[in-house]
Amino acid sequence: MARTRRILCPVLLALGCLIWSPGCRPPPASPMHYAGTGSHTVGPTCVSYVECGDGLALAVWCDFNGSGGGGSGGGSRGLGTAAEYQAHVQAADGRRVAWKWVTPDNAGGALALDGKDYDLTAGRLFLVSTKGGKTEVRQLQRDLSKVQPAGLDRLAKSDADVAKFVTGAAHQK
Repeated sequence: MARTRRILCPVLLALGCLIWSPGCRPPPASPMHYAGTGSHTVGPTCVSYVECGDGLALAVWCDFNGSGGGGSGGGSRGLGTAAEYQAHVQAADGRRVAWKWVTPDNAGGALALDGKDYDLTAGRLFLVSTKGGKTEVRQLQRDLSKVQPAGLDRLAKSDADVAKFVTGAAHQK
């Protein structure tokens, strides 16, 4: 019995060291690169966005801006290997648009926009109309990866859908 213990103990110890050694554990999840949120006024409209790398990961374009007694705000927080981004824009007359995006990689996940979820594989640009107190969302498939916040003004002129949206916002009553 003593001889068995003398042989078995070192074998179990070696096996335990092998199992719990760093080489046997799965690698830790790569750290999430957190992006930032911001907002930009284009004429009578406001764009809240998530900026990541050289461009935008997401843009929510509202048919009003947050000036003249309104406002906007946003932020991000880390959730381990994921991130949560959120923002809101409020007009002086009380119209408000709020959104939240939880993503594991700054690319996937769903966007919750005024109580409805949107799949980002269908597009990362959202045109939000609040005309007549009714919120309507149009989701567009656009490559925003090279669009800087200052480039949103150019996008408002060069993209036909966005240009029409901004012009419509200027003529809203």
